[in-house]
Amino acid sequence: MVIVVQGSHYKEIFVDLARLSTDFAGAAGFKLVSRADFNFKQSFAQLNPKANGYGMDTAQETALLFKLV
Repeated sequence: MVIVVQGSHYKEIFVDLARLSTDFAGAAGFKLVSRADFNFKQSFAQLNPKANGYGMDTAQETALLFKLV
């Protein structure tokens, strides 16, 4: 199973969706095989004018590869 997630922010707090996804997948019987992180300059958060004050110059996207154990 492959999941691609983008880091998120709640107000000024970073929410590590890659870690949360790994935890949820582990609870469902999957094991993380590989993780690849990518930085990029455009994200959906930049579409929200109220989000500009949170210092999100770059966003992070993570590809997670799992296998069922």
